[in-house]
Amino acid sequence: YHAACVFGPGGYQPVRSWEVGLMFGHAGVELFFVLSGFIICWIHYDRIGVPGEVQSYIRKRLVRIYPPVTLVVVAWAALSFAAGMPLRPIEYLVSFTLIPFEFVYAPPALWTLTHEMAFYALFLLAFIRRWLFIAALFAWGVAGYVLTMMPELSALRAGLSLIGSA
Repeated sequence: YHAACVFGPGGYQPVRSWEVGLMFGHAGVELFFVLSGFIICWIHYDRIGVPGEVQSYIRKRLVRIYPPVTLVVVAWAALSFAAGMPLRPIEYLVSFTLIPFEFVYAPPALWTLTHEMAFYALFLLAFIRRWLFIAALFAWGVAGYVLTMMPELSALRAGLSLIGSA
């Protein structure tokens, strides 16, 4: 998607035949989310309901995500300050916490990890009761669809950024 926007003479609209292959790059994020959700469910399916697995799951998710995020945000902050274009402190805070808000992230691509972390939190429900996780996942999907298809609810969407898409 970004390659088509940058390198294609018509932006995202293909002009030459080879550019048509770049048109579906925007689906990469959705593919990543689906694949990641499938892998998390597949890996932890047999561990659901096993004593001690909730703590293990939380620890593994935090260790996997936060050390690299911390390094990237600190590096981004240093480069932003050096370039004379620092973000507001709240934007660094949401970048460190990975809580979905309507702010600029440092770097901007971190918005994807906010949704990944929201899914990790949602998946914790599976350790409590599988049906609760499935019901919450269904509700998240329905809410995301409704908020996407009904632009008049955009003011509501701002308050529910955990369930909408970025």
